[in-house]
Amino acid sequence: GLLSLPVELIHHLSSFLAVEDVLSCSMTCHFLRAALNYNTVWKRYLPEPDLTRLESLEQHVQPAFHPEQTFTPLCEYWTHFMRKTRLLKNWRQGNVVDYGVKPSYNYADGRHNALKGRGQVIYQDRYLFLGRFINDYESDAIEVWDIDKVPVLDSTLEIKDINYDSFFIVGTSLVVVACSIVNVHKITIPDKKYPLWFSFSITEDDVTFHQQHQHTGRHNERCIGWSHWTVDQYLVSNKCGENVFHIWDMLKACKVGSFFSPFDGFSISVHSYIKNQWILSQNMHFANGYYLLKFNFENKSFSDSVFKFDSYSQHIIVYNSHVIVFKNADKSNSEGWYDTVCTVHDFDTSVELRKRRFNNANKNYLLQSTAVVNGKFVILCFDCFQIIDALSLETVDHFQCDLNIKFIVHHFNLYGSVFVVTSNDKYILDMWDVTKKRKVPIKLRAVYTNPLCYDGTFTKLIFMMYSKIHVYRFW
Repeated sequence: GLLSLPVELIHHLSSFLAVEDVLSCSMTCHFLRAALNYNTVWKRYLPEPDLTRLESLEQHVQPAFHPEQTFTPLCEYWTHFMRKTRLLKNWRQGNVVDYGVKPSYNYADGRHNALKGRGQVIYQDRYLFLGRFINDYESDAIEVWDIDKVPVLDSTLEIKDINYDSFFIVGTSLVVVACSIVNVHKITIPDKKYPLWFSFSITEDDVTFHQQHQHTGRHNERCIGWSHWTVDQYLVSNKCGENVFHIWDMLKACKVGSFFSPFDGFSISVHSYIKNQWILSQNMHFANGYYLLKFNFENKSFSDSVFKFDSYSQHIIVYNSHVIVFKNADKSNSEGWYDTVCTVHDFDTSVELRKRRFNNANKNYLLQSTAVVNGKFVILCFDCFQIIDALSLETVDHFQCDLNIKFIVHHFNLYGSVFVVTSNDKYILDMWDVTKKRKVPIKLRAVYTNPLCYDGTFTKLIFMMYSKIHVYRFW
């Protein structure tokens, strides 16, 4: 019978079971519990993010998870799976502890409520880096906040005479972009020091160590119009109107190179990436259309495959070998609203494969947050959420929502389970568990325009209001 099989064969058989069935088997007898208590069994049920960080984080939500509460010691990956399950349960049940503080400075634009600079959580998901502005235009520092409990100002990096455009966290370095000059600082928490490591000009090849690279000549049009992205350890930069992008290695302190697009266009940006395969977006000249290009970082070359779209779009998703495009319908309805038209294309040929029109487009105002998870995406239609197959565009499931919901603000892929945050006609935010098809019992004290940051393990959501930092802890 089953109990006479070798442990290795039981491990193989368990690979055909859902995790719920593996858990059921482990509770039938001591033999199967011991046979399934191996990392090889539980590794397949863990997400890619490293959940070992949860072990070192203090638990604020009660009751806390303790591995020693189980009958017998669990293997490492089974324990990580149990932690993931507890975190997911806290999201679904709205088990949260929230902290708020009113700082002395502003970190978001008072008119548009857009985040100034870029906030990121680093170092055991504990420290939040924020650009400090003394008015709507002038900045004088980057502040580091400890958000383990009630947010507390931990340290400050003063920036003299610079209104920086953006900053990024790469490994243990803080990358500050000002004009066309990039300054890379080492982060030494808890020493609260940020010494300058190296500095460079984006368009040049030279690197200056331990002192700021000197800006040559006057500040003019060459200093404006820059956009920047990070891909793993690399900083990617492009100047609006130019057909070239520059790549710098932030860990090796050197320039990788400058690369020209094979197509006639301008304003190249990083759309997405998977390992060495980068997807770049490039605007066409004198048109609303764009190209999507495949750039192989390992070979430093462009693929012959290119996707071309000759119209304006609200949102695009690259999914495997397909491109999903969302755009407004050509004509509005009787109330002046434009429906949303979704099309699926082959990436290599740009041929349209599927097309569907979704009614009530005012509920899909913020489509930029839409994402494909497990081959499906979520969209609002009238009084319900529709769960759509990403390739066939057919509705595979749906469930009712509140009638006064205006649009989806945020999508979260929490280890394969989908959550969305919606805004109603009074700008009140609600959270919905799409996988379980119900509203999460949690009150979010924010509005849809408030910038949102979150850590890599989804233990915290941080809303940046004009004069307040609000942290929601799910762990």
